[in-house]
Amino acid sequence: MFELIRTIRIEGDRADGSAEVPLEHPMLADHFSGRPLLPGTWLIELAAQIAGPLAETMEQNRWAVLAMVQSAKLLAPVDLPASLDIEATIVRRAREIVTTRVTAWNGDITVLRGELVFALVESPPGTEAAVRERNERLWRWSKP
Repeated sequence: MFELIRTIRIEGDRADGSAEVPLEHPMLADHFSGRPLLPGTWLIELAAQIAGPLAETMEQNRWAVLAMVQSAKLLAPVDLPASLDIEATIVRRAREIVTTRVTAWNGDITVLRGELVFALVESPPGTEAAVRERNERLWRWSKP
């Protein structure tokens, strides 16, 4: 899903970003004939792609792994292609758990509200290259 994220900006306990989902994405071929729709699981995952890096700012040597969808309300169908704006805010912090509140819009229509819980797990030895790649990706996304 990383390839669908276009921008991300993190400021304090808040992040916002954007994602573009093309009509021709190969994983969506024949998903809904006649009216191509973004699957709700994708919408939640895209919100997690914005909220995860926000949770990781709490602990640089740990990865944020989506541990639980505390709540999620899909408020409107998302026709494809879609341009989404996503916002995440930290609402609770614990040593190894971060809870975020997420909202997503398709244009001016609110399409998702929810709470996502992330577990902060230690980066295993040998993942230094992956950490560098993640940091470079975040840097690219944060450029205007």
